[in-house]
Amino acid sequence: MNSNICLHCTVTIRLKVEGESVSLVFEDDGPGFSDEVIPHLFERRVKGRESNGHGLGLAFIDAVARAHGGTVTARNRESGGAEIEVTLPLAPTDYKANPITVLHGNG
Repeated sequence: MNSNICLHCTVTIRLKVEGESVSLVFEDDGPGFSDEVIPHLFERRVKGRESNGHGLGLAFIDAVARAHGGTVTARNRESGGAEIEVTLPLAPTDYKANPITVLHGNG
């Protein structure tokens, strides 16, 4: 079993806008993070003892958030389970994104 997946738990995703930032908050009612990994959650190759993963997920999320001026926090919830919050700055209201070109097929 992959311990990164809660097979019998509930996952809640919330969106919060506060001031000049937006946060995605992920909460579950699973077992939470083990005590030995909590101080190292955002380091590459760190994972729980029972994990079948590679220990790259939270390190990758942290790197992407920081590259965009944001932050990531992770903790165990007092009521049980885990919480991960990804916070990013809002784009200025006059910001115009560059269009993305998507290529289909073999070309």
